[in-house]
Amino acid sequence: AWRHLRGNRYRRAAQRELKAAYRCRHAAPPGEAPFAAQASRILRRAALVHYPSREVAALCAEQWLDFLDRSAGLRVFREGPGRALADAPYNPGSQPDDAALHDACRQWLRRHR
Repeated sequence: AWRHLRGNRYRRAAQRELKAAYRCRHAAPPGEAPFAAQASRILRRAALVHYPSREVAALCAEQWLDFLDRSAGLRVFREGPGRALADAPYNPGSQPDDAALHDACRQWLRRHR
């Protein structure tokens, strides 16, 4: 049980950070990264803890979304609200559904193997 708790410490830390970013998404000063960019960074850090860096570090855009879906058995990144992780940083005028993106990220943090 102790090994399981210690091994999943990074998940709990990422979940807390994701929750804080979601709560403060409207209070961010102008020019600060939108929630989608913050969420992508949080998931990438968690993935780098769990998977070998050679599998994760160079992934971007579609490959990153494919990895997230495949590693957790989901379909919310390529075909759903998680798509904002790849689109929002390059489209500053976009208005992604932050609540749905938050849920998708929480699912990945719970389910990836």
